[in-house]
Amino acid sequence: DDACNPLFDRWMAAGGPDDALIWSRALKAFKAKNGHLIRYLKRFAGNALQRDLDELGAVYRRPSRIEEEHYQDTLRHGDIVAYGVFRLAQLSPSRAYKTMTALAERHRLTPEQSDLMRGSIVRHSLFAERAPAPAGWVDTEIERLRDDELTLIWLRKQIARGEWAAIQRGLRWLSSSAQGQDRWRYWDARSRDQLGLGSTEALWEALSQSRSFHGFLAADHLGAAYQLNARVPPALDRPQSPAIWLGVGRVHELLVLKQQRLAKEQWRHTLNQVSPTDRERLGDIAIEQNWFDLAIDAANSGAIWDRIDLRFPAVHWEEFQRIAALQQLDAYELIAIARRESGLYPLARSKVGARGLMQLMPSTARSMAVKQNTRYRGDASLYQPSTNILLGATYYRELMRRYELNRVKSLAAYNAGPSRVSRWSSGELPVDQWVDSLPFGETREYVQAVLAYTVIYRARSGVTGFLLSESERAASY
Repeated sequence: DDACNPLFDRWMAAGGPDDALIWSRALKAFKAKNGHLIRYLKRFAGNALQRDLDELGAVYRRPSRIEEEHYQDTLRHGDIVAYGVFRLAQLSPSRAYKTMTALAERHRLTPEQSDLMRGSIVRHSLFAERAPAPAGWVDTEIERLRDDELTLIWLRKQIARGEWAAIQRGLRWLSSSAQGQDRWRYWDARSRDQLGLGSTEALWEALSQSRSFHGFLAADHLGAAYQLNARVPPALDRPQSPAIWLGVGRVHELLVLKQQRLAKEQWRHTLNQVSPTDRERLGDIAIEQNWFDLAIDAANSGAIWDRIDLRFPAVHWEEFQRIAALQQLDAYELIAIARRESGLYPLARSKVGARGLMQLMPSTARSMAVKQNTRYRGDASLYQPSTNILLGATYYRELMRRYELNRVKSLAAYNAGPSRVSRWSSGELPVDQWVDSLPFGETREYVQAVLAYTVIYRARSGVTGFLLSESERAASY
């Protein structure tokens, strides 16, 4: 940006960045796919560094260049080789593997440079439909690198294949914090059972105490009740920060003026100014004032996960019940979808333009309005809860019909689209393997969250029900 040039000029007059800083920034630009910045940095460099930046930029534009050039045995040229392989792996992991092997015989690379190349080849091999690096080498590298992100991608592939021994092996490559997550505790117990590795009763029992999708699956495995682990509100006479009432007063004034978006911003600003204890008190105040989406914000901000009264309010409940009856759906499922989609904030809008409680795209809303014989009153109408719930429920009902009342597939389609669900469904996997091997992380989390939220909303109302129906459990995905 030209506006920054005067600042850079003053920095240069004061000595400016040294070569190490310029080179470090150029490598970050390479990783971030910002070739323009690599060229821009030349203006700060001396002659020798300019030549290396030129070569780095040339490799960025055509990574196969590293196969043709002869580089010196210097740290910067080692970076050029490593980053060239890093980028080549994005195009062809198998070619990058061969190139890395050949170049390793001619160049002494640092461990960091070597790991950069190997990690990139592994990552892109895991996603490559054609020409990955050799499978045995990939497995060995994942074990050596001990990178949770790569290991999790690899584990999901083993889950989809039902490779139980590989799952057990891969779980040991995870960090202790990742191993402690409910998902991986579940697959530890599940794979041990499949392999007959002794009693797993204690593993299932411990996991069944968790309020989560996998905790509820564990409870079903044992035939045990779901545990909500809800914490009661603390006493109201505890000390409070003056910032609480200042923030609450401003939010109230903005809501009176019908400035809901500004009120939301003010609320989040207030949450950032106070302690976790005061955030919980703000959540209680929000419930008292019927500011239900703000109560959710307070719980999330303060990581107050066990206050399910703050996290799962039954806002617009009568409307959800009315429309659920009209569409022959479960009202608890509908509010769980809205809770996941928008945090029950009626004015929510996503980066791609989805709007309202159930995050409808205007094109979807228009087509659902036609099916309901309802006049579509413009995109702004999607911020009206009754309209949004009706059209969102209409779309969900359409998906439920398409997938023969299978909520697992219907929810995946609501999030990622029916065409993707068709591509992902081989008709060969049990439900748990299918859900945990879905390619999109957002969709995996979405399906699991909505099903778990449905259980929580039912339990809060004293309604019994299961995480999955018998037909959903019996189906092949």
